[in-house]
Amino acid sequence: MDVALEIRPPSDRDHYRFKRLDASGELCFDEFRRIYKELKDRILLEMESKIEYEGKIYAGRKIADIVPEDRIEKFWRYLEFQNQFEKSFKASWGKSG
Repeated sequence: MDVALEIRPPSDRDHYRFKRLDASGELCFDEFRRIYKELKDRILLEMESKIEYEGKIYAGRKIADIVPEDRIEKFWRYLEFQNQFEKSFKASWGKSG
């Protein structure tokens, strides 16, 4: 509107100077944070449901008793994290579905 009223001169909106570009490191960090949050939420939900449905077994115990070290892979599936991150580099950024 300012250009039509001759308040401002016309500008080249396609020039890189007028574009917002994100650095690759920032994009990778955002994707890492998104994947981490999704996995954290899933693990928390699984742990809460385990405590809810097996509450009598775990009553008064520490969290270390709920997730023993030798069975941590039941909750933390490292390949799931890796696969999600690799998908990001195949033009599948963001949550799908």
